[in-house]
Amino acid sequence: MELKDIVVSLFYFLILIIISKVVINKYYKDDPASKYILPALFLRIFGSWITSFVLIVGDAGTFFHRGRFIYNLFYQDFALGISLLLPELGSFHYEVDYYLRILRSHDTSTYFVSRTSALASLMTFNSNYANHILFSAFSFFGAWKFFNVMREMYPEMEKKFAFFILFLPSLLLWASTVSKDTLTVAGVFIVVTYVLRFFVLNQKKPTYLFWMF
Repeated sequence: MELKDIVVSLFYFLILIIISKVVINKYYKDDPASKYILPALFLRIFGSWITSFVLIVGDAGTFFHRGRFIYNLFYQDFALGISLLLPELGSFHYEVDYYLRILRSHDTSTYFVSRTSALASLMTFNSNYANHILFSAFSFFGAWKFFNVMREMYPEMEKKFAFFILFLPSLLLWASTVSKDTLTVAGVFIVVTYVLRFFVLNQKKPTYLFWMF
């Protein structure tokens, strides 16, 4: 861990604490379940670090290095970086096809994770540790959404939902790193949450349709 990793990680820890406190005070001030927010968030971050930097398992290193490759190209040639980060917009650089082959862009799901890591690197000065913090925060966001809708539907099972959705060790270790699993699990949690709210709980808010798609 370099000094950059420590500084940037501490910065994002502080940002997440501030955001969490604001959310708790605004939406969950008198809700006992608010006690789960910070522990569940930070356990995901530490779980992702344990998986990637202590156990050194999974594909997080591969995705981060591919993301870093795109990040570095941004500073060498901005047009090339944009073309690799957003290939859907079309090519802005004559070398883009060459680099897309190197980054295995034909595997769209894998390349999406690499692009997401590149975006996180742009936000964290290419810190691997801080990269994991952002992925873990998204993991928690999806889990918290799903936990809330499930306890709304079955309030008597709140504690069980808290364990299996927020604190299950396998999710803390494997679905919080820089990986497909993190984006997939969190994405499924979010989509299922709003499907349940819209169709089962009959909460017909237009914004819920956005989250479903």
